[in-house]
Order: sequence, then C-alpha cells, then structure tokens
Amino acid sequence: FFRLLNFADEREMSLSLCEDTLVNTFRFLEMRSHLSIRLVCKQFQRLVDIHFPSGWKVVLRLRRSLENLTSWDGQSATQGLRLACSAGAISVQNKNLLERLLRFDPVVVAHSTSCLFPNLKSLDLQRTKFGAAEMRALASSSSFPILTSLDVRFNDVGCVGMRTFAGSSFFPNLASLRASENKIGVAGMQALAGSSFFPKLTSLDVSDNKICAEGVRAFAGSCFFPNLSSLDLSGNRIEAEGVQAFAASSLFPNLSSLHLGNNQIGAEGMQALVSSSFFPNLTLLDVGCNQIGAAEIQALASSSFFPCLSSLN
Repeated sequence: FFRLLNFADEREMSLSLCEDTLVNTFRFLEMRSHLSIRLVCKQFQRLVDIHFPSGWKVVLRLRRSLENLTSWDGQSATQGLRLACSAGAISVQNKNLLERLLRFDPVVVAHSTSCLFPNLKSLDLQRTKFGAAEMRALASSSSFPILTSLDVRFNDVGCVGMRTFAGSSFFPNLASLRASENKIGVAGMQALAGSSFFPKLTSLDVSDNKICAEGVRAFAGSCFFPNLSSLDLSGNRIEAEGVQAFAASSLFPNLSSLHLGNNQIGAEGMQALVSSSFFPNLTLLDVGCNQIGAAEIQALASSSFFPCLSSLN
C-alpha cells in the first residue's frame, strides 16, 4: 500500500486506483490500531495535498467505508474519522475541502486539539445538526485564530450552546455571526449581550430564536457591540415592549440594517421606533408582518430621524 502511494506520488497518477486501495486498507486494519491508522493517514495526507481537488472524494468514500465498521476500541466509526483528521488525513488548509467534510461530520471541529486551521476565515456549519455539545467544543477550540464569519443557522445550539460560545475568548476577530433558528431563547441572548469577547462584530443574525422582549432588552443595554451595522431580530415575538427597549438605546450608532419582521410590534412598537433619533445611519429597515397600519407608515415617512433610509419593507 505504501509503495503504491509513493509510486502515485512520483508518477502523478490518478487517485482512482489509490481510492480503492485506501478503503480496503482501512477495512483490513479494522480500525484497531492507533499506530496503523496514523501511518496510513500520514501517507494519505501527501496524496490529498498534491492531487486536490479530487482528494475530497476520497475522504467521502473513506467516510462511507468507516460507517460500515461498527466498533474500534469501543469507539464509533465517526470517531475513527475524527482520528484520521487529527492525524492529518486531509488537507485542512483548504477551506472547500474542510467545509465539505464538516457537512458530513461537524464534530470534527471539536477534535482539533491544535491550530489546524490557521488560514480559515469563514466557517459554514448550517444544517449540520450542530448542537450544544458541538458548540461547546468549538468554543473551547483555539484552532480558528482569524475566523471572521461563522454560520450555524438551522441547528440546535440552544441557550446552553450560545451561553458557552458567548464565554469564549478564542474568536476576537469574529465580524459576522449567523445563528437563526437555534432555539437560543432569552437566556442565550442575555449571555451574548453580556459578552465582551466579540469587539469586531458587525453583523448579527439571531432571527427565529424565541428571544422575546426580555432578550432584546438585555441586548439593547449592551455596550459591547459599538461596531454593529447589521442586526436581524425577525421572528422573535419581541412585540412592542422589545422595540421600545431597543429604540431607546444609543449604543448602536453604526447600525445601518435592522430586521424586525414578524414580531407583533404593532402600532405602539412602530411609534417608538419612528420617534427614535439613535439610528441616523439606518439604510435598510424591515418591519413586515407586524400589524402596522397606514398611520404608522405615514409617521415614518414624515420622520426626520432616518435621512439615510433607502430600503423599507
């Protein structure tokens, strides 16, 4: 097997022959020896690095092979894949390859005990069954020193996961966090509001998370997000009370995009927003599906507090 890899290396062979050899080798090893799998991974790393982009196909085939194995030292096949990753079986320097792998096994992130992803700036984990345990692992990982964008939409992070992430100091360069539909709730939003670890955050999407007025009130009083320019609070049932609390806050001077759709804010909430002078740079405002009448729209149109507004829903 090793001779074949070296031969492929020297002759720049197609990976097709090596794919079958690799998968069969793992089957023969039966995932029983840490030493053996590390040796295979070490050789395989060179192959993937040289022959990318077709290399990721081998990783997916390997995944399918591992899923057929039921046990290995009491660990699951998925854990075997994680060991393969930590041993260097994939070219983690390549963002496309990494994201393809994470789509299949987001927990791989949790097992990165060293700084394996020094060049990664954007990480997309949406719809990957990323839960509180995975978020806890991510929050404790120092493998993403320059990460600027994190997308965990449509998962199950929950309030516990968000609380853990909010307490992490490993993401000082994070500029964009998209966490819609994660059931973070009031407690999760309160934790985020009290975090001083994201000084560069400019875009935050926490839509459809049952944050309610209490969660918005906590965030409105936070002084840790002076650079925030885009905020999505859609679908959180914040009602008039939540809008009133946010409209009274002077802590978001750079806000240019605000989404408040489907929040049941009504005439009272809209009036509070229209009367606020704290959002002079707002260019986009979404207040759709909020039981707002003609009188409220007219009040907005006649307001002098939104000179930059160019998009209204």
